[in-house]
Amino acid sequence: MVCEVVRENGLGEIPSHRTSAKSWFQGNGIATITDRSDGRNPEFVRLYDLPAPERLAYLTRELEHLHLSPGSYDAAAHEAFLAASPSRRDRAERRAAVARVLVALGLDVNWSDRLRIVHEKFGVKGLSKPRLKAILRAVEGVDPINFAPALLDDYKGTTARQPFDPAWRTFMTLIRDTGPDWPLKSAMRDVRDIGAMQGWHVPSYPTFYRRCLSPTRATCRAWVTRSPRRWSQRAS
Repeated sequence: MVCEVVRENGLGEIPSHRTSAKSWFQGNGIATITDRSDGRNPEFVRLYDLPAPERLAYLTRELEHLHLSPGSYDAAAHEAFLAASPSRRDRAERRAAVARVLVALGLDVNWSDRLRIVHEKFGVKGLSKPRLKAILRAVEGVDPINFAPALLDDYKGTTARQPFDPAWRTFMTLIRDTGPDWPLKSAMRDVRDIGAMQGWHVPSYPTFYRRCLSPTRATCRAWVTRSPRRWSQRAS
């Protein structure tokens, strides 16, 4: 990853004046690269040749100017999001803000720098490297405008999460055997009623929605992709 010298000037200990900045780079053993194909002859340096303070200052400043394309608004996902409790929405919004930073930084920025930038902006709690990797996995293939719904958790207080395999299998059978226009919320209603009789643990609609759109649930994702309006219809 390279960055133009002129955009580095004035960061950290790098002088603001171009000639002085060039001398600073030379004095610190940092090679500059001139682009002769550009009539301006701009000079660049490799980002990871910079000392850590100047490198992080550059990344932080550039981050403020990176605006992700929001993508397409998923009405059904946001409906499920709004059905969650305020505390769960708050946690998801924080994760979504973190996800936007990570996505904007891109893969060229190493994990050490990503961690320092995220921790400076959002604190350390709940944002270890494994957690950040999990956040990135959760938003893979998701438009930024839908990050918060994708990052909604299944928090149930202090009660241990119970498996819902019987409910999930029944749900999948119902949407497989019904027509493409049958509302999926009607399937949820039926699973809820059957589960009450059978003593199953039946999670919330947002949980079914996220599991169905998970990258590991290719069959369910295919059904939703073929007939997305099924998510937007309410159960009768």
